[in-house]
Amino acid sequence: RYDRQTNETSTLDLDFDAFSTSAGVVWKPADDYAVTLSLGYSQRPPTYVELLADGLHVATGVYEIGDATLEKEDSVSIDLSVRKNAGRVTGSAGVFYYRFNDFISLQPTGNDFIEDGEAFPEFAYQAGGAEFYGGELETTFHLLEEATGEEDKKAVNERLDLILRTDYVHAEDRDTGEALPRIPPFRSTVMLDYQRDAVGARLEGQWAANQDRHADYELPTDGYFLLNAGLTYDLAIANVNTTFYVKGVNLLDQEARQSTSFLKDIAPLAGRGVVVGLRTQF
Repeated sequence: RYDRQTNETSTLDLDFDAFSTSAGVVWKPADDYAVTLSLGYSQRPPTYVELLADGLHVATGVYEIGDATLEKEDSVSIDLSVRKNAGRVTGSAGVFYYRFNDFISLQPTGNDFIEDGEAFPEFAYQAGGAEFYGGELETTFHLLEEATGEEDKKAVNERLDLILRTDYVHAEDRDTGEALPRIPPFRSTVMLDYQRDAVGARLEGQWAANQDRHADYELPTDGYFLLNAGLTYDLAIANVNTTFYVKGVNLLDQEARQSTSFLKDIAPLAGRGVVVGLRTQF
């Protein structure tokens, strides 16, 4: 893939040419198993915001400063995964490694911008060598087999799944070995998912570890555990598939902050709540 990007203002005229390519191979060592290996090379030009930002970002509450001297970012990547597609236990596991030159990120400077007597943290777009590596795992235990109804016309479609998910990413500046900003911690989810014909129910626990690896001028982020639950009912309205749902979120009313958020120090995730809605598929 080839892209050409032009950034032109009254004082700036920058053109970037970017090239990306990837290749992959799939090996099936046995029925229902697949192993995938992907290799990639990618270039990304800086956006006009990264080049020219100079003002307060209202949504994040930070003052952003661009850098018109930024070069295009380039990376090499490798992804390896294995997947099991059938049986009473299914799932996938994968690992990845990404190596960047001139990786562009929005870094805290430690300074404040003062406007109308209010201080806003200052962030600047900076580039440097970086690497990311990690992995993810998802496993589903199919505790009940779904009936087809072919042998017994009165059979109901019923399933009960226990789903386990976990992921981890390590990201650092290659030059200093320091952590990059706003990186998620180690996370795990356990979910019990039940479906009987049109009625569904779900109970979910989400756990996040402490994030003690953080960039300069960032604070550590405490871990948390969230308990969520939900009920669904599938129906057809005017031949449109529709799902009515009720969700209970953060049922234990825990204080939870996300290390990936600019606002984590002043705006935690929502407390205990209920969400009611309709979801349609056209």
